[in-house]
Amino acid sequence: MGGGLLRGHHSNNNETGLTEFNFETPSLTICGTKDGLYRVFRCAEDYFHQFLNIEPSQAGKYPIHLLDGGDHGSFMDDTMPLPSGVQA
Repeated sequence: MGGGLLRGHHSNNNETGLTEFNFETPSLTICGTKDGLYRVFRCAEDYFHQFLNIEPSQAGKYPIHLLDGGDHGSFMDDTMPLPSGVQA
């Protein structure tokens, strides 16, 4: 997986042009506007596939939420040191 549902877990239906997911588990994608690892443009792509262009039968199964000012460190315990890649 990763920060969101990776491209290998969905495809385009050539007849309808809509996105179909081959991942059965409902999944929430959380994006942060200040995240340098899972950048906002990737979140925008996910929003298109998971919300705007999704097959109607899968609508609502893969919600996506944007946290203004959020980043990878927003989800860690305050006592844990951030990995150097996250700090950078």
